Amino acid sequence: STQLLLNPGTPVMENGTITLAFQDIDESSTERKFSDLNRSSEFTNVKVYSLNADFNTAVRENRIFSYGLEFNYNDVKSESVGETLLVEGNEVLGVAANYPVPTRYPDGGNDYLSASLYGNYRQDLSSKAVLNTGIRLTNTNMNLKWVDTTFFKLPYDEAHLRNNAITLTIGYVLKPNEDWQINSVFSSGFRSPNIDDVGKVRDKRGVVSVPNINLKPEYAYNLEFGINKYFDEKNYLLSAVAYYTLLEDYIYRAPFEINGEDTIIYNGEEMTMTANVNMDQAYVMGSTIMARGNFTNTLNGYASLTFTKGKSYDTDVPLSSIPPTFGNVGFGYNKNRLATGLNFKFNAKKSFEDYNLEEGIDNIEETPFIEETQKYYGTPSWTSLDFFARYRILKEVNLQFGLDNIFDQHYKEFASSISAPGRNYALTVTANF
Repeated sequence: STQLLLNPGTPVMENGTITLAFQDIDESSTERKFSDLNRSSEFTNVKVYSLNADFNTAVRENRIFSYGLEFNYNDVKSESVGETLLVEGNEVLGVAANYPVPTRYPDGGNDYLSASLYGNYRQDLSSKAVLNTGIRLTNTNMNLKWVDTTFFKLPYDEAHLRNNAITLTIGYVLKPNEDWQINSVFSSGFRSPNIDDVGKVRDKRGVVSVPNINLKPEYAYNLEFGINKYFDEKNYLLSAVAYYTLLEDYIYRAPFEINGEDTIIYNGEEMTMTANVNMDQAYVMGSTIMARGNFTNTLNGYASLTFTKGKSYDTDVPLSSIPPTFGNVGFGYNKNRLATGLNFKFNAKKSFEDYNLEEGIDNIEETPFIEETQKYYGTPSWTSLDFFARYRILKEVNLQFGLDNIFDQHYKEFASSISAPGRNYALTVTANF
């Protein structure tokens, strides 16, 4: 990336920054079933070009106006290969043969362009109150192309999606005195479908996800309110934040039909179809309570608790990806060259009834199965205690030691299909020159 700094000092622009950046990203994955000689590999290359231009000017004292533009262009190419391994005894000698496998994204090339203009105005209404407002205009363009029809045949071989949106933000901060701060924000959001939302074709347990070229953006309207209370000359802080988000035309994975048919021949098999579609309305709400404090010059502590809930208004079904209640409590000790601490983290249970069973995103099948009820249990509650220590041997050399999951508890993070590590030790030496 490269950056240009501007300082003209004019009424229109006091200063500004223009940033050009380029990224070339390669991603790959390989899949092979246990004891099977066939393996399939997928290769995705993403070239990302971006331009950011940010400028600001002081309209008058305590009033600042900033504006700018953002440009992002993604060029995505997807390839795949199947290989039959050549094995002799327990040794892999090479590849005996290749065979075709489907690509993760459309194989004819894909691109995604996002261009935005924004303006932001900040004003100190008084010594105790600040108003912040913003507006953003976004335009997105996406093009997809399918060439190979070996594994599936769609009634279209190209897709072109164009979307525009205006989003707003209004924030107000009030500081009645040195020990209180009240924050409130109203904002609107916009998410245009991306290449992954529209272009990915994948099968999972006999159900294949297919493109929905009529997918529209989803919109979010968010209201947030927070309070900070300081104690003992700001040595202690108690903070609470609550929010409510209304989702409009939200994107949801659901059974799908093409030309009145709900099945498709995929890789030689007839499978039912699913796709990302637009639903009506849903909500996500939550809150976080946090406390921290310095008990002495060397001893400090912190704690937090987060609650989240999300449901669809039109179907009354829980939304996917809503985590159970979680939090942590920790203590730290710092003196001279030594820094050490304990962190206790915990997750509450997420019951079977709180899972979304339609989209298949939350991996309910990875939780314990109860024979008596013939239902999955859901995510069990769990706790983990971690310890860390850092000692500065020399000015630029540090020795660090970590002990995670001290009591060797078995647990899985919500929606994960992989168990968390057991008791884990780590010893690290870092040096800065």
